[in-house]
Amino acid sequence: MEVPKRLQAICDRVEAESKLDIEMFMNHFVLFLDLAGIIRKSPDFLMVLDGLIEYHKRVQGGGVSSPHRARTAAARRLWELGFGEAAGAASFDEYLHEIPPIPNQLLWFDHKVPLISLADPRPGLSRCCQFASVQFSELGLQDWSAVPYSDQFKPPVTPFWFRHDAGIETLGLIASDVRDQQRGSIKAGIAIEGLFAYVHHPFVIEEGVRVVKMPGTVKKFARNLGACIGIWDGKVKLHLDSGIELPNQRSGTLLVRHGT
Repeated sequence: MEVPKRLQAICDRVEAESKLDIEMFMNHFVLFLDLAGIIRKSPDFLMVLDGLIEYHKRVQGGGVSSPHRARTAAARRLWELGFGEAAGAASFDEYLHEIPPIPNQLLWFDHKVPLISLADPRPGLSRCCQFASVQFSELGLQDWSAVPYSDQFKPPVTPFWFRHDAGIETLGLIASDVRDQQRGSIKAGIAIEGLFAYVHHPFVIEEGVRVVKMPGTVKKFARNLGACIGIWDGKVKLHLDSGIELPNQRSGTLLVRHGT
């Protein structure tokens, strides 16, 4: 199967730059779009993807080859959005000191949840959305509007790392069914995870193409409605009116895995 020229260019760049680890490779925006195109056009896509993954495992040893660099880059992204100031940090170094290291269980690449993100939920969902320029309170919602579906979906209160997908594998499936069918370490995402997945990997949503549901968070007094992040009329919005018990061909369910 012929590899698209843009994808080959990325492969060549990774080969030339040994410092580029597999995490950065898999998270590359252009690569994601090209792989998505291969998914739509060819059933041989997995063969190509597996080959690329194995190649970079051989080159880099797999996973995140520089956890310190990845941790610093993610923390700086949040710092520049204002999360550090909200946490009372006087400098980036002080904020970085509050960010935990990436758990060992999350360092290795996982094809089910290929992306990795850092969340800092301390300001609360409404303010987090404000920092990320995502509409939430503008939709008449407050922090208390979003509640966990059950105890296992209670949001952490301190910074944490998580692996996740982009909701592609579950496009068109009923979000509540996806949530209830998960076993083991992977589970459906919650609102705060969907928000930070977008912050670090904005390509997970695309206007008119794909929105992502987080059925681990439901609307208070309306458990058939859940969290969803997407782009409508050019604006990124996180709302709680998604019908998580209904199928939608343009929506997928965020799947996540945490470390310990």
